Amino acid sequence: MQKYHDDSILLDALNKGEEQAVRHLFHLYYPSLRYFATGIVVHTQEAEDIAIRVFQKFIEKKSGFSSIPAIRSFLYTSVKNAAIDFLRKEHTRLKKAEEIGYLVTVSEEIEDEKMLEAKVLQLIYEEVERLPTQCSIIFKAYFFEGKDTASIALAMGLSPQTVLNQKSKAIAHLRSFIRKQGVIPAVAYGFIVSLVARGG
Repeated sequence: MQKYHDDSILLDALNKGEEQAVRHLFHLYYPSLRYFATGIVVHTQEAEDIAIRVFQKFIEKKSGFSSIPAIRSFLYTSVKNAAIDFLRKEHTRLKKAEEIGYLVTVSEEIEDEKMLEAKVLQLIYEEVERLPTQCSIIFKAYFFEGKDTASIALAMGLSPQTVLNQKSKAIAHLRSFIRKQGVIPAVAYGFIVSLVARGG
């Protein structure tokens, strides 16, 4: 949503308890938090549950943050802690005591990598939100909602060619954005490349 592009505006809206602002934050951060959790716990359903529970925890105290980076840190740290707690409980059930330490150590070793990849994905999602409104809506309709050109054109009252042109502009912008980020984790880079490929 274009109205929340400025962090100070978003923070103010969150502190006022605006539901639209909370939905915007969820839309922006949930995919990368779910990805981060999946990288640690492996189980997709549990990763989704962890990400949702963390957002519920955030909603309970959403007025206690001084900045958007502080919120971001809270979300990622909470997901990491919840994911590692899940692993500990699982391995306590399934493994002998001497194996627990090893498995948790392995999870902590991949933690930094998965955190970096998740944050790169977050940058991509944020950049999609910064595209011109029409361009952003069309990109999300294609790649996040799986709609085709005809249905997008009909819903937006545009010609199919205009929709295709806007999609191409969005892809070109994101490719340029990725290149400017320097070293990007291969998995995260593959994610956006797969989106581009899927869109044709």
